[in-house]
Amino acid sequence: MTPRIDEAQLFLRLANDDRDAFHVLKIAPHIKLRILCFHAQQAVEKSLKAVMLLQEIPFRKTHDLNLLANLIAESGLSLLYSPEDLTNLNPHSVTFRYDDIEIDTLTREEAESMMESIMRWATGLVPQE
Repeated sequence: MTPRIDEAQLFLRLANDDRDAFHVLKIAPHIKLRILCFHAQQAVEKSLKAVMLLQEIPFRKTHDLNLLANLIAESGLSLLYSPEDLTNLNPHSVTFRYDDIEIDTLTREEAESMMESIMRWATGLVPQE
């Protein structure tokens, strides 16, 4: 494998770790939505970055899913969600992580569906070992 494929695969493995955390936490009714959405956001972010690494789309260090999605769209790749749709997960990367507030930008089901769809899309693009 090439270094860019290896790095893309690493990002997908890290995304899988966040997806696993999401699934473990979602069955506990006392876990707050903001915690679940943090892991969904992280899985989506790492999946987008995996594709960007593979396609050699430059990006800076960011948690902004809207920015990443726009860069992917500008490269000619089609996303399952618009950059604006992905914006609903953005506040969960940092903003809500350090606050004890609940702002429902997504339901648990919507966050899970978005995360799973993006991860399937990315996994389909990145060659597997």
